[in-house]
Amino acid sequence: MKTLKNETWLPIFPGFYNTLFEPDESNEIEDINSLRKERGLKEISFDDVDFDYDSYRNEISLCCVKFIEEKLKKLGIIKKIIFQEMHSPNFYNYSNDSINIEVEYLFENLSKYVNNNKDKFCVYLKKEYTSRPGFMSFYSTSFDEWSKDTENFTQFDNEHFFGSILKFICLNEEISEDDMFEYCQDFGATFISATNYDELLVK
Repeated sequence: MKTLKNETWLPIFPGFYNTLFEPDESNEIEDINSLRKERGLKEISFDDVDFDYDSYRNEISLCCVKFIEEKLKKLGIIKKIIFQEMHSPNFYNYSNDSINIEVEYLFENLSKYVNNNKDKFCVYLKKEYTSRPGFMSFYSTSFDEWSKDTENFTQFDNEHFFGSILKFICLNEEISEDDMFEYCQDFGATFISATNYDELLVK
């Protein structure tokens, strides 16, 4: 079956700040202090540890991409997802971190899925894109307009349309960020390490 490629953002990933994916440094500190106690060294604090945040975010990003890829492959929607980069905002007032991806998708199956779930997609559009106090929407809530702008959900010049439709599919299939986090836990990606670990065990 023919495929197309588009760039977008990884659906349902909530970012790191104030979410399940925010790194928990306590386990590493407890481990180090336990070993220090055995060696007769005094307890260290958070400020003594150099945490490898870049590696943590990269491992989480790769794991989340793999999770979504596996889920959407089973539905016959996509063929492959490639991780591009993890983007963090300068300030977390209005947005959180996002994972940028390239998706190779089976456009006929994607179109069929949205059209077969038209009623639910219409509900999703109204919930996501209806303007309200504090939120001005720049996107239509009309199914027909979305269909027209994407050539019946096959072509996506606007990466937001594509990402939003992938998000709808995930929500409709009850693929949650909790499941994503548990998947990352199973692969050990939620553990953050100290770059000065060895140094902290000798002095």
